[in-house]
Amino acid sequence: MKKQKKILCVYIPNCMWQIELLLNPKLLNTDVIVSAHNYEVKKQKSVSIKNYIISSSPNINIDVGTPLEDVIHTYENAHIIHRNITTYNQIFIGFIKHLTSIVPNVEISDIGTIYMDINNLNNIYENEYDIAKTIRLRCASLIIKIGIGDTKWAAYIASITAKKDFGYINKITGNVSKTISSLPIEILPPVSYTHLRAHETEADLVCRILL
Repeated sequence: MKKQKKILCVYIPNCMWQIELLLNPKLLNTDVIVSAHNYEVKKQKSVSIKNYIISSSPNINIDVGTPLEDVIHTYENAHIIHRNITTYNQIFIGFIKHLTSIVPNVEISDIGTIYMDINNLNNIYENEYDIAKTIRLRCASLIIKIGIGDTKWAAYIASITAKKDFGYINKITGNVSKTISSLPIEILPPVSYTHLRAHETEADLVCRILL
């Protein structure tokens, strides 16, 4: 009998905002908008710099990618932070290195999402929940959600649906589409077609169903 593969996903909700809190805890009860600039090339080949929203405090409802100029008047009392995305990358990579002491095989998907191959660790940990609890203890300064599955996609869906009542740890195996079909659409963050196809397997065509 083929041994079931085990993938663990560490998902950090609103990761960039949580990083801002680590850098400055006084922001906790403050309305904050975080933006980063992007270079735009116009038809005349001139280059302009435009600021886009990359994160915000939980009480502010703004879609990531919204131009800052579109919301600045609505949230005129909010504290605006301009960041270079490299800052988050450097901090996040440091966080990854910290986790490799627990599970050596770590893969970064994007800022705030990490996959771990937790196979062949029986000689170190009792089970996958023991690994998840160890990660949670190491990441006590952050709110993290942990998902366990037999594919990356299953582990990812398990992580974003993990509930506080269960210690933000969740496990999904088998047909992920059954789980997704019961979820409200707003719980699923927007992902690109390429990202969806990267998680697609022969047995699980959830990605195409969502498109």
